[in-house]
Amino acid sequence: MIVWIDPIRIRLRKKTIFLDRDGVINEDREYYVKRPDEFVLYPEAATALRLFLQLGFQLIIISNQSGLGRGIISWDNFQKIHNIMIKRLSFYGCPPAAVFYCPHRPEDNCFCRKPRPGMLVEAISNFDIPSLECFFIGDRKTDMEAATQAGCRGIRIVRKGRRTPKNRFEVQNLLEAVSLITKFRLQGD
Repeated sequence: MIVWIDPIRIRLRKKTIFLDRDGVINEDREYYVKRPDEFVLYPEAATALRLFLQLGFQLIIISNQSGLGRGIISWDNFQKIHNIMIKRLSFYGCPPAAVFYCPHRPEDNCFCRKPRPGMLVEAISNFDIPSLECFFIGDRKTDMEAATQAGCRGIRIVRKGRRTPKNRFEVQNLLEAVSLITKFRLQGD
């Protein structure tokens, strides 16, 4: 597991929005985001992330990056992509407090690779985050499985064209996730 922490932004016992990276914050690619020029933020991402911060959440990114373990993404490009993400999110006023990456392939059977909850458990444990006040926003079934195992509420992004959201925990983008979480908080769910 690779962990990046911003010591200025990370807060103990703080309600948290955990986010998958590819397909949630930035456009996913069929064969991985391999180079810095392939990292493209979704248009609504920065606005939604700023709204989460205004609601009092801290942001922590939790991302499988098996392209590293497969040798498809070089470590140099991976670091450049990470730096670009941090710079862009900081420029838009929504930097993450921490980022957790799993570089393992599925067949490595590690505890940190989603659908296993290792990265979430590590963050919750290390920063004493109350899991009942956390949400994990992802775009895959494996994200939702990891959220459930870690005791977080999962919200799945189903982008237009892939299929229609089927239940109240599925939305089409991060702005809809902000609305859903605001609704949960108002209703005391």
